[in-house]
Amino acid sequence: MVKLFMGCLLVALSSVAWGQVKPGDDAPAFKVQDVSLEDYKGEQAVLLMFSSIGCGYAVAELPVAQEVQEADLGIAVLVINLERGRDNAALAEWKEERKMTFTAVADQQLASGKAYGARHTPTFVLIDKQGKVLGVYEGSGAGIREAVVADAKQLAKEGKVARDEIVLGPGKG
Repeated sequence: MVKLFMGCLLVALSSVAWGQVKPGDDAPAFKVQDVSLEDYKGEQAVLLMFSSIGCGYAVAELPVAQEVQEADLGIAVLVINLERGRDNAALAEWKEERKMTFTAVADQQLASGKAYGARHTPTFVLIDKQGKVLGVYEGSGAGIREAVVADAKQLAKEGKVARDEIVLGPGKG
């Protein structure tokens, strides 16, 4: 339990001064390992999930990323693990044990989380093909899964989402 709390706390404390993106903003560029937002721009919308596999709230919402991945909406799903001391090999092993098929990378420097203002894990960010932020969903629990999946489906179908506010869930690490 202490380990779980510390994983969530690390992300929360590391992000105190970060400015959070909001719907309508240009998505900040990032490069984590060999993955960059530029890889998708102009080609594919992206669902980013800032996570920490040491945080119970974030782990509880990983099935949302998997659901969007399996829905075959034409939206790239990228999970960025914001956790010092957990590299890509450990992340890949953890993901394989749970049969998760989305792309996941470890950002031990937390730079991508800082760029997006991911103050808590989990934080989801839905980005259109042109690189505009369409949705930001912070936390876990009631309404998060429904909002992320519904907006991803609407983006795939209509190229936009109706929501323009940040969605907050009750659970945050």
